[in-house]
Amino acid sequence: MIAELTTLREENSELKSNLQKKDVTIESHVIEIEHLQTELRLLRQKMFGPRSERMVVVEPEVQAEIERVAKDRELTGKELLQFRHEHALPLLQEFHNWLKARIGATPPKGLLGTAMNYSLKQWDRLVVYLKDPHVGLDNNAAENAIRPFAVGRKNWLFAGSPAGARASANLYSLVETAQANGLEPYRYLRYIFEKLPFSTTPEDYRKLTPLHLDRNQFDTSLSQWG
Repeated sequence: MIAELTTLREENSELKSNLQKKDVTIESHVIEIEHLQTELRLLRQKMFGPRSERMVVVEPEVQAEIERVAKDRELTGKELLQFRHEHALPLLQEFHNWLKARIGATPPKGLLGTAMNYSLKQWDRLVVYLKDPHVGLDNNAAENAIRPFAVGRKNWLFAGSPAGARASANLYSLVETAQANGLEPYRYLRYIFEKLPFSTTPEDYRKLTPLHLDRNQFDTSLSQWG
C-alpha cells in the first residue's frame, strides 16, 4: 500500500507541474484531492474488506494535500475554514465514529487501545484547526521555533535558581516571539533596552512587545544605528 501511495503522490506532483506549465488555475480543474481520496478508498477496501468491517484510516497524505491545495489557492479566514470543513471534516468524522464504535471491544491496555483512548481524549485539540484558520494541521512551526533552545539546553543544565529558570524562559519566549513577528532579535533587544528605562506604565511596556511595537519608531531607531 505504501508503494501505491507513493505512486499516487508522484502522479499528483506531475499533474500539478503540468498545470503550472500550462498556466491553468487550480479552480478550472477537478481538485487532485478527489482523485487521491477515490484511489485510497479503493485500496482500503481491497486491504481491509467491506466498509462495515474494515478499519478506518485517515491518511496523512490526503490531509496534508488538503492543506497544500488551500495554500496554493491562498485561502484565508472563512474561505479556509469552509474548505477544511468540506474536505477534511468528513474524514475526521469517519475516523471519530470508528473510534467510538470500536473502543469498547478493544483491550484498553494494549497498544491499539492506548492509542484509541489517547485519540478520543485529545479529540478537541485535534479538531481545533477546523475552527480557527490561524491554526495549522500540525505544530511544525512551534517545533521549529523551539528547536534552537531544545538543542542548546543540553549545554545549559543549570539555571542557578527557580527565578533564573523563569527569567531564561521569559527571555527565550521574547526572542522567539520577536522572530515570529519578523524582528531581528539583536536589534529588537537593543531597542527595548534603550526604551525600558523610560517606561513607567503597563501600557508603556505593552508597546514594547513584538505584537504591539511601533514599527515606524523602531525602523527610525535602526536607521540611527547605521
